[in-house]
Amino acid sequence: MLLYFYIVKTSLEVLEKLSGRNIKIFLISNPEEFLARRLDYFNDCPFEKASLKFDSKIDSDCKIIKNGKGFHILIGGNALCANNNKVITCSNKMDKWIISSNSIGFTFKKNKLCLNFENRNLELKECTQDANQLFDFLTIPHFISCLEDNSFNQPIDEKQMNKEIKKLEFLNEANDNLTKLIDEKKPINSFEDFAAKTFSKPEDKKKAKKLAKLGKLWSWGNRPKWKFPSINFLDFICPS
Repeated sequence: MLLYFYIVKTSLEVLEKLSGRNIKIFLISNPEEFLARRLDYFNDCPFEKASLKFDSKIDSDCKIIKNGKGFHILIGGNALCANNNKVITCSNKMDKWIISSNSIGFTFKKNKLCLNFENRNLELKECTQDANQLFDFLTIPHFISCLEDNSFNQPIDEKQMNKEIKKLEFLNEANDNLTKLIDEKKPINSFEDFAAKTFSKPEDKKKAKKLAKLGKLWSWGNRPKWKFPSINFLDFICPS
């Protein structure tokens, strides 16, 4: 009984610490793929699994937000709700879910049923604690969230961007005031570009050079893939 109480208390502490933070949610049976929302899907349930490889049509950032004895669950910015035991995105009020710990992972419960992922769909089913109902969490390091908030990692419509740049260059001619705007419109294609635009002020030149040297650690076009074992060296651009 004391061991059970300790396990429950510990799991609640874990959930409370995760509340409100950016996290990833994954199935225990497939830890390499995370629950995500398709950005180009507008029906009731746009949720599926996705890898961490950069994809402009997928948002796998999640949150659990404690509210009383329950939690709101957000996947890709949309909260999970249930309508007649069908999982849908919340329109106004967010539903509360009970998150319970198991010997392995967690279950998400609503109306005494468990959240289940099967055939690329989230649905509510009778609780069986099988692999499709066991989830766990991965916290996102602060510096990753900070870097992803910058424009270099946003999806770019290059054709549209080039049209805008050509228009500005045509208007620019001898107008130096538009030069800065043109530079801002140009997509960032390298770590050096990112460093130059992030630290454009004269007093930040040394910092820009220091950041540019980190380009060798960066796999451009994908999510960050760091070879260096420590993340402390990025504190100067994403202070914790």
